Amino acid sequence: GVNRITTAIKTQRFNESMSAAFRAIAARQYEAARSHFNEAQAILPDSKEPADGLAQVSQAQTNDAINEKRVAAEAFTAEENWAEAIANYEAALAISESLAFAKEGLAYATWRADLDERLTRFLSDPPLLQSNAELRAASALLREASGIQPPAVELQRRIDSLAKLISTARIKIPVTISSDGKTSITVRKQAQLGNIDRETIYLIPGRYTITGQRPGYRDVREDLVLIAGRPAPAVFVASTERVR
Repeated sequence: GVNRITTAIKTQRFNESMSAAFRAIAARQYEAARSHFNEAQAILPDSKEPADGLAQVSQAQTNDAINEKRVAAEAFTAEENWAEAIANYEAALAISESLAFAKEGLAYATWRADLDERLTRFLSDPPLLQSNAELRAASALLREASGIQPPAVELQRRIDSLAKLISTARIKIPVTISSDGKTSITVRKQAQLGNIDRETIYLIPGRYTITGQRPGYRDVREDLVLIAGRPAPAVFVASTERVR
């Protein structure tokens, strides 16, 4: 009878500890859950249930960590904050490398980050389109970016800006160059103007170097940047400093 009573008391204490542990898991109180499972194991050392419960605690914590990274990554994706989205998808894969949502999300975020970087390159330096190769690359980028549907407001603004740059990349801009009539003026790789007082030439948007040479005087140069939609700057080039 004593043995039966002792066993019944142990069983009751064991069940109470196990129940408390599972309630703690449900409440995400994982350290408390571990404590209760360890109590249960101490009461009935031969039982396998506490070990199974401890495994459930570890899995629950892992699931929570993965879900936290997923929620954060999806929020940053919605904001088009690609660097943070990539960081959170990578953190999720560090927890479990087989996560399909993280693999797919990381691939998309990486592509979008690269696309944004390429857009920024052209939008921050429009004279790049002076090169035929860069103009082709920009046109391909425009087609790629335009395929994103529906585009966010900021992406659409950037797409429109790039489209405008491309459409005006080969429209020539009048540039008036003034000199002293004594200096030989050259627009490198474009025109040899000679000794002029004032002349207007037409150049596509881009970067240009204008040089002036005069015997007995120091050579001069002016760098010119032309951007479509902006007025061409006034250019005066003259060699006026004698070489001693």
